[in-house]
Amino acid sequence: YNKLDLTTTLYTCIKELAVNGAKANIKRILFDEVRIDLESEADYRRGLEVFREKLTDRFINEYAQKAKDRGLYVDIKFEYDDTQLSVEVVNNSALTKREDERIREKFRDGLKYEDIGELYMEMQDNQEGAGMGIALILMMLKSENIDPHYFTVYSDYTNKTVAKITFPMSPHFRDGRA
Repeated sequence: YNKLDLTTTLYTCIKELAVNGAKANIKRILFDEVRIDLESEADYRRGLEVFREKLTDRFINEYAQKAKDRGLYVDIKFEYDDTQLSVEVVNNSALTKREDERIREKFRDGLKYEDIGELYMEMQDNQEGAGMGIALILMMLKSENIDPHYFTVYSDYTNKTVAKITFPMSPHFRDGRA
């Protein structure tokens, strides 16, 4: 595509989404072990506190192995043609409805910001740890003049969660979302 200027944005976005997918899998294992009821708001918040307290390199390595043993994964798929590059990061931990609502809130909040400093000063609800990442991705896309609506997250609520970003690579790009 001859778009080397997008290298940092592509790398950062893909890494952020992959790390979030891995954390989601690890969080599911931990929640299962400490018997968190995903439908109970109080229980869920307690689980997030436990998750944040345990989040160390040693913990991640231990739970990465547990994820592998349980068949949990993060898969990165690339699709491209002459006009676009689409990146999908798929993990096989489905979102709950409440997690999906939180992600939608993070998207709405993230779209308000143009500056990373402003984001850090004003974003108080960082329960998931993913809120800043979503906003960062949205700001990076905007800084490259890429419509932030080309970044989506969705789940089938049973088997998987998908985060997808489409990068237009040509003036001939046509948005296929319509």
